[in-house]
Amino acid sequence: MTLNVEQGRTIRLPADFFSGDIPCDPTDPRLHVLNPSNDPVATRLVPNRKRPGVYYYDFRVAPDAPVGLWTAKWTGTINGELVGGDDKFDVLRRTSVETEVSPGRPAGAYKLRPSSRTEAQSGFKFESLAGAWSSSAAESAPTPAPRKRWGGAVKVRAGQKEAKREEPIGLPKERPGGRLRTSLLVAILVLIVVGAAVYIHLAQKAAIERSFDLADVAFQNGRFDEAQLHYFDVVEKDPENKFAHFNLGILAQRGNRLAEAQYYYGRALAEDPDFLPALYNKASILEAAGNSSEAAKTYRHLLKTSPGNAPSHFNLGLLLYFKLGDPVEGKKEISEALKLDPGLTSKLDPNLAVQIPPPNQPSP
Repeated sequence: MTLNVEQGRTIRLPADFFSGDIPCDPTDPRLHVLNPSNDPVATRLVPNRKRPGVYYYDFRVAPDAPVGLWTAKWTGTINGELVGGDDKFDVLRRTSVETEVSPGRPAGAYKLRPSSRTEAQSGFKFESLAGAWSSSAAESAPTPAPRKRWGGAVKVRAGQKEAKREEPIGLPKERPGGRLRTSLLVAILVLIVVGAAVYIHLAQKAAIERSFDLADVAFQNGRFDEAQLHYFDVVEKDPENKFAHFNLGILAQRGNRLAEAQYYYGRALAEDPDFLPALYNKASILEAAGNSSEAAKTYRHLLKTSPGNAPSHFNLGLLLYFKLGDPVEGKKEISEALKLDPGLTSKLDPNLAVQIPPPNQPSP
């Protein structure tokens, strides 16, 4: 049930985070509010914590806010896995100053499991129950609506057995043309189902492309929180989209949220183990974290697919020379990098004696 709230009023947006059936606190819980045009009005709002796993945010609707159906989008991370969900609330035109929204009115419930192919094993889920109250009743929280448990068993009362219908004596079991009519009906139903599936697929593809376009524009203009929201929309519709996961990793790495960035790069590589940009960024984060052996392993994997990648040869050579105790192999990798890109010489330590090979000549 969608709650109606007038312009200028305050709405409480609570959310419950669970691991299995146990409430738990997520990492970096955030709230994003979008207007009826799906434009972000507020992003990355920090909610209040009421008790373990239970959060809320008091959002005040502006007096001149657009009238229509708004979206409250919650996000968080549980054990490195993104969870989230949406609530809807309907903003109405304010009729008078005295009009109040009574507290405790039940709101719609929403539950979303993590957007992952392994959600059946993870057990993580997210629930959000929306409620609202007038500004004069801000001290008392509304009564939450009963939670909807998706996938619960449905009890059906057994009815009486239908009496067996006897065919009149002498009437044939199959009437003439019965099989033909049945085949035509089946064919029509198949066409309807296939047509509906094609329509849904095309509509979803168009929505994904629109979200990518909006994210790219936001990213290019420095609106990184807005870009992140649009990429979230993509992975919600298409959990196996490696490009959206990679771009979320880029945004997390820009914000120095390296564990989150590694998670998204891992999701991209789960769909395409040879995805070069994700491999390179993953290796650079491992190297910065001091995990030299895993970083070198990742660089070698990248170079099997793309042997002409000069930065990967260069970084691998420095790791071998300075961190992994293999200066001979390290110099070979650095020499190969300089042969592919002589401009990397400017990044070379003057104290490191590495022969710069002539162009188009084999490395020493």
